[in-house]
Amino acid sequence: MTHLPNTDNNLVNCPQCGYPAEKVKFIIGGEETTSCPWCGYYSIANKEGTREMHGYGTMHFFGSNNSIRLDKNSVLNIKNTDTESVQSIYVWNPSEKRLDTFKGTKPQTLDEMVDESIAERDWENMRNYD
Repeated sequence: MTHLPNTDNNLVNCPQCGYPAEKVKFIIGGEETTSCPWCGYYSIANKEGTREMHGYGTMHFFGSNNSIRLDKNSVLNIKNTDTESVQSIYVWNPSEKRLDTFKGTKPQTLDEMVDESIAERDWENMRNYD
């Protein structure tokens, strides 16, 4: 017997910052979530409607896939935060409508990820050309 997956996962452009966000559709319940690991945007859509939570930013830690969403107070106090174990900090700038990198490297957009993947494939094809 074949089991259907419980979810359908896709990368989409975040509606807040434009960087890659994960969209998960729960097939059985029909609920859909969008979560951005960069700006912290999160939305839930179901039969009752859509609820959006705009993000203030995120903090990512060394040696872990875990990140935390920042709230307004933590963004205001970010300069006083001990960042020794922190790999990257991204802060959403609502007045400029952009994602600022407080610590770490700027994330790639979906278009940049696709371009890099194509370039890597082309490089491999060129190296293996006989």
